Amino acid sequence: MTFTGKNLVTGAFLGTTEEIIYSVTGDTFVATGIPDGYSLIYYPDMDGGFPVNVENILVYGEETFPSLPVLEDIGDDYCNIRTGDDSELANPDALVCNGAKLWLVEDEYVNALKLGNWAPNSILFETDLITYTVSSIGEVLVPALSTITFYPQFDVDNMATDGDYVIYTTVNPAQ
Repeated sequence: MTFTGKNLVTGAFLGTTEEIIYSVTGDTFVATGIPDGYSLIYYPDMDGGFPVNVENILVYGEETFPSLPVLEDIGDDYCNIRTGDDSELANPDALVCNGAKLWLVEDEYVNALKLGNWAPNSILFETDLITYTVSSIGEVLVPALSTITFYPQFDVDNMATDGDYVIYTTVNPAQ
């Protein structure tokens, strides 16, 4: 997942770009590569606007990330949001239109953000949303008008000999 500074009026990417790797297996969310000096947070869009949103921020490593987005996250029309000057789409390359916002926030700013202080220069914003659902049967739901990229992980029996093997994966679209 890629994060970057953004001009919130024009939507232009600014300055630093950072990447993390995350995986979701069952109901477990794991993130690696969080840069020093930053915390990974889930910023929900809640009914009640900014004051309620910041009250419900979750900090990775301090709080459990539930199935994202949480039910109370009303989201926004991410693929159709306009820039602050209304001149163009703010997220023209987004592949996921409905989901959870993850941000990289400077460590020393996290508590101030939770208190409602807005300093966007201390945030690296997501360049796409994330969505997953907890499922004991391995079922993943992809919201309408969105895409998902997945990387199957296979544990090959320790008795297998060296060499190349073909492993088949079947994806069944919803009926």
